[in-house]
Amino acid sequence: MGMNRLRTAIPAALAFFVVAACEPAAEPVDVYVPPSGDATRGKEVFLKYGCYNCHSIPGVELPERTVEPPMVFALGGRIHSVRGYGDLITSVMWPDHTVSPKFVGALKAAGEDPTEVQMPDFTDVMTVSEMVDLVEFLDAQYSRLLGTQYRGKGWRPRGRLQNVGED
Repeated sequence: MGMNRLRTAIPAALAFFVVAACEPAAEPVDVYVPPSGDATRGKEVFLKYGCYNCHSIPGVELPERTVEPPMVFALGGRIHSVRGYGDLITSVMWPDHTVSPKFVGALKAAGEDPTEVQMPDFTDVMTVSEMVDLVEFLDAQYSRLLGTQYRGKGWRPRGRLQNVGED
């Protein structure tokens, strides 16, 4: 397959998975191998879209919040719903797939309507490259913070590690 076809195929495949992931009745995909991203650019995406306003990352210097959310989520904190790379990709592409009861309670206590104050959906504004880079950055953070509790990009069933698509 030529480079031009490959450059067209990758975004088309990711777009397919984004649309497929948005269906409430969607079944989990066993294996999805995303293109490699760039964690440094991913941090820039994290800043560009203001993710730091609601998410903190221990050990990573971030700007001061420009808004005060009812609750700040620390990546890799004591309670976390992202346990693997698949959870991470799903959380970024489909933020409403699961909502923490603790978050709903905090919103209600703050007098907010939980159905109106949730993570924005960036699928219409974020490019595929930005999304891939963001996930690369977040995967590195979860791997660093959670260690073996997190099944990152290189994890495969039965304990085999593979760097798919890398030399």
